[in-house]
Amino acid sequence: MSISHDGLSETERNPEHPCMHIDGIFPYPTRISSSTAIILATTRSNINRAIELSTRGMVTSIIGKDPAYSEAPSDAFQKLDDSPGTHAVIVFSDQLTSSLDAPVLTSQRGQQRFLSLAESILNSTYGFRLVVSTYEGMFMLPPCSPLVSVLRIISNHLDSNAMLGGDWLVQELQTERHPSRRLIENRVRQRAFHSALMHMYWTHPDFNPERFDRIHGQLKSLYRASQPVKEFEDVRHESM
Repeated sequence: MSISHDGLSETERNPEHPCMHIDGIFPYPTRISSSTAIILATTRSNINRAIELSTRGMVTSIIGKDPAYSEAPSDAFQKLDDSPGTHAVIVFSDQLTSSLDAPVLTSQRGQQRFLSLAESILNSTYGFRLVVSTYEGMFMLPPCSPLVSVLRIISNHLDSNAMLGGDWLVQELQTERHPSRRLIENRVRQRAFHSALMHMYWTHPDFNPERFDRIHGQLKSLYRASQPVKEFEDVRHESM
């Protein structure tokens, strides 16, 4: 198998392999001349390979959500800050779905979802090239690529993961990226905050009934304002 100038095999570098299973190739660089972040789907074989490379000291960090074998992006960044040099990092981007890990709302082909910034930070702040696994093959972005390019290739990566079917272990987690799901979670947190604040104020020595009612009313208004705006068609159907 021939090796290209960027340290990837020709099979790994060439995207013209639509029949190649997403986790059929693990794009670990043959040689590392620059820091590399490898973006992979969460499958059993990819997890096992990542753990093996980590055990052998061949990767600095595995970024993901499962503490059994990975760590949060902030912990990985701290490692990079503490040890300047050339590194290889594995990123299970499909695990970064929470509001903390995926704060950027994107829209592609009419689909809105929240994506992570960890890959962009690695690419721009730490100068990592990104090697991204998709169903069509492996794609590479050089360091300091535009943010929109990073987000687009991560979005394509997530779309490709759906082709894995039952092998994709975190497919159900992807609903956490949807704006409607985020809104529901935010409203639950609002209600919890409202209840806790009212209870604390009710038992406070300086309790003032008028101020209590005013704060209570303001929080209720804030909660109502967070309700999704109904489209005209929804209202029309409800009135029929």
